[in-house]
Amino acid sequence: LTLDNKTATHEAWPFEYGLRFEVVLEDSKLTTSYVVRNTGDKPFKFQSLQHTYLHVGDISKTTIQGLQNQRFLDKASSDPTVLNFDRRAAADITEFTDRVYVNVNGQDGKQIEVTCPKGKFVVKGTASFQNGDAEDPVPSDTVVWNPWAEKAKGMGDFDDDGYNLMLCIEPGLVSDFHMLPEGAICLKQELSKC
Repeated sequence: LTLDNKTATHEAWPFEYGLRFEVVLEDSKLTTSYVVRNTGDKPFKFQSLQHTYLHVGDISKTTIQGLQNQRFLDKASSDPTVLNFDRRAAADITEFTDRVYVNVNGQDGKQIEVTCPKGKFVVKGTASFQNGDAEDPVPSDTVVWNPWAEKAKGMGDFDDDGYNLMLCIEPGLVSDFHMLPEGAICLKQELSKC
């Protein structure tokens, strides 16, 4: 799927760009790639996030491994700019959660495992700067999100009790804005069920 400034843009975004979203389905893996390309001569800043909703069956019986000792911004706290450390070997979700784990992807093939009543999922996110034939890794983030009961009731496109069944584990470039003077940045996600 593609989009560019000739197809859709608005006054608030005066830059030339190209977007490409690619989905690859295999027997036991789903790979999605989101590419932001600067097609003009002006650099621009952007953020990007792959909104991944996993059907976990029961959030109270779901754990997340792979985030221990990682730094995160807690967007649900009174000060979302403070960096925290997650000390849990297996994280669980028991309330409204909106965390940005900073620069967690791209570290030695790091992956996140979700264990739930629907099975075990592996989530891997990577990002890279692409210019011509050159490709350089870019540290990327992982968002962990669940709206919980109160927020779910206020969402028009979300079942009131839908929070019980889902978990978002989303690779992204969201802890800060990323400058793209030229070339492209690719945000890739691999989801597999064990």
